[in-house]
Amino acid sequence: MPTLFWLSCPFLVVEVAKMESAGAVRRYEEWLSQDEALAQEYRRAQEEYKKERLSLLSPAELAWIKERGLSSLVEAGIAGLTNPNRVKCLHAQLAHFLVRGQNPIGKKVAAELPALFCPPDRVLCRALERPEPGSS
Repeated sequence: MPTLFWLSCPFLVVEVAKMESAGAVRRYEEWLSQDEALAQEYRRAQEEYKKERLSLLSPAELAWIKERGLSSLVEAGIAGLTNPNRVKCLHAQLAHFLVRGQNPIGKKVAAELPALFCPPDRVLCRALERPEPGSS
């Protein structure tokens, strides 16, 4: 699936994985089924995502994709979704929200996280920081 935005922060990757393991995907799908305004906003975000991805392809690239029967790769939404009433990969949903700000599921994920950055005491994040010049 051609994905435009990846969540690359080690802290956020771990925190979002915890949410997924705790059943957040199922919970968000229930919200979508119960809240038509949320569902419409989510479908709009999916459509905008598809348009943006398609806009990056040249006519020759689009023709190449169609000739090989690969259109489903560019017609899918965020995280490769083909059903706009489903939620998949909260990492991709959050990444889309952080970059474009229009993904209501990504926004809900962001609101549930303890932070959108590494806490100062986070060992993994400190290990990835660059040492000060001259320090050992």
